[in-house]
Amino acid sequence: MKTKIFVLLMTLSSIALSAQENTEPSLGMGGNYGGFTSLKSGSVSNGLYTNLFVNYRFNKFDFSLGYNVTYYNKLIDKKAIFSYSKGYSGAMLGLGYCFYKNESENLMLGAELVGVNAFSNFFKFENCYMDLLLKIHLSDFHWGLGVGYMQNNIKEYFPSQINNMTFSLHMGFYIL
Repeated sequence: MKTKIFVLLMTLSSIALSAQENTEPSLGMGGNYGGFTSLKSGSVSNGLYTNLFVNYRFNKFDFSLGYNVTYYNKLIDKKAIFSYSKGYSGAMLGLGYCFYKNESENLMLGAELVGVNAFSNFFKFENCYMDLLLKIHLSDFHWGLGVGYMQNNIKEYFPSQINNMTFSLHMGFYIL
């Protein structure tokens, strides 16, 4: 609990410090589109996920809030092409930092940490994932590539916890 409070206080203080600079804030929207595959040998499961979000940028920080939909696919019979698919939704929260910005602000490079938690058993954090994205901002458009880790505890779908590696593509634009 102390760690969570510390992280929250550090985030709020960084917001306050960066808001004092003269850079105008921007509001944007975009999406993350990714795929994942199982890290366990012998287990054939994969899927796709999509995050749709609004993004608020000021100075060197990006904050994203969005909605996630994840579809899991599990191959039932390895010889045949029978699969089982199920969709889940969740909340997405992202925090980014721009570590390079040219003087005209036409080119920026940054990183973003994105966390998603499924609405089912929301406070148990049983179905969640984290992505680390490297992003390039060109004027009002931004795109990036990410890699992450996913934890799945879906009892009706997997008998035990399945952990996946994720790969994602990030795209978005600023409207204000």
